[in-house]
Amino acid sequence: ALLVSVVLAGVAFSVPSLMMLALLGATFYGLFPLVESGMAWFQRVDRYSVVELNRRMVNQEFFRLWLLDRETSILKIALGLLVAVFVAQWAVTVDASIGAAALVKSRVLVEGEWWRILTTGLMHGNIIHILFNGMALYSLGRVLVALVSPAFLSFVFLSTVVSGSLASLWFGPNVASVGASGGILGCLGFLLMVTERFKEVLPGFLRASLLQSILVIAIFGLLGSQFIDNAAHAGGFAGGVLLGVLFFPFMKLGGKDAAWPLKVVSALSVLTLLGGVALIGLKLWEVFR
Repeated sequence: ALLVSVVLAGVAFSVPSLMMLALLGATFYGLFPLVESGMAWFQRVDRYSVVELNRRMVNQEFFRLWLLDRETSILKIALGLLVAVFVAQWAVTVDASIGAAALVKSRVLVEGEWWRILTTGLMHGNIIHILFNGMALYSLGRVLVALVSPAFLSFVFLSTVVSGSLASLWFGPNVASVGASGGILGCLGFLLMVTERFKEVLPGFLRASLLQSILVIAIFGLLGSQFIDNAAHAGGFAGGVLLGVLFFPFMKLGGKDAAWPLKVVSALSVLTLLGGVALIGLKLWEVFR
């Protein structure tokens, strides 16, 4: 894993045109296995009896099967909308679409187009970008929906897209930024607090997996700082952790029936996100026309 990480990182910096592909390969086939091995090194399985180890393995498998059985319709609809937006971007050319509705800093700060802090989180820069973000959103979203409530998903995603965009606006480089990464990192930060809230009940591997992802994303961000908006990532993650802290006392494990205030907030978040999709469509239609 270390060899794969080093070789692909070398390819990334030697051949700029292949940087994104090489760093993604280094992440999936190098960094993730490497960090997983490093974390396993410190777990010291010799501290546990065979019975305890078997119990942990059985619990992990039951949790995996339970998770696979959860409803994911809301996630499939969300991914469908993101794909539809990207198809519309492709129809007018991605570069033109970024200029029309993504986080172009001067258009926000000088011309007051603050709506871009939302619309940018619903757009992507290329096929690899939306593929990577789509898989990450589906993986994290299905865990979030299953552990707490579907009502949290839209609210957390919307809030952390905005916090990520604001962080990019104030602390990032003065270049256009696009992508759902802020909201995805927000879901990751929120889930980290969920596993802290229910650490006595949830299998330990879940929290370890989240910590592993955080570490890998941080390394990936440093290596790919030329094309990754680390400020947006950090802002989204911090926003997710903050929301987790605020909702810490009110979380219910596996709760499908959210309290009515959360349902109202969730519905407003969904409407806001749909409004963002509609606004992107309008701006792209103006470009296309």
